[in-house]
Amino acid sequence: MIRTKDFLSALLALSPVCVVAQTPVNRADFVVVGVSSQTDSARVRKLLGTPDSVTSNEHPYDVGGKLIDWWYRRLRISYNGGEKVGGVWLLAPGAKTARGLQVGDARRRAQELYGIPASVDSESDAWVYHDGRSEMHLIKVFFRSDRVDTVFLGWVLD
Repeated sequence: MIRTKDFLSALLALSPVCVVAQTPVNRADFVVVGVSSQTDSARVRKLLGTPDSVTSNEHPYDVGGKLIDWWYRRLRISYNGGEKVGGVWLLAPGAKTARGLQVGDARRRAQELYGIPASVDSESDAWVYHDGRSEMHLIKVFFRSDRVDTVFLGWVLD
């Protein structure tokens, strides 16, 4: 018979992510290269220049609304139907979160910087960290082969 203490010790040894408590994310955590959800498109253009490309799709919850993405070499800036940024995507190494996470980092690095995620999206192998003020404002770290593949920082669509 396995004792509870032995079982928990074995579980923690196999799952180091369980040992670190989540460090709550706050407004400062959502700033990447000076861009956050408070930034308007004119300021983004001033900070990052003209995007390499722009894509547009129908907004699923706003009839006639558009979802617009400005694509840069390492970043994707998403607008959810307004002039202000809805989200920032880290797409390639070089662009970092305020805490220093970037594409290509090991899963362990995400754990060190952000702790235990508020939730795990097992379907897309992603960790989710919520802003304490709103469940809709989050950081979502996507992994591939235990490496950071992309990072989303911003508002989810409602």
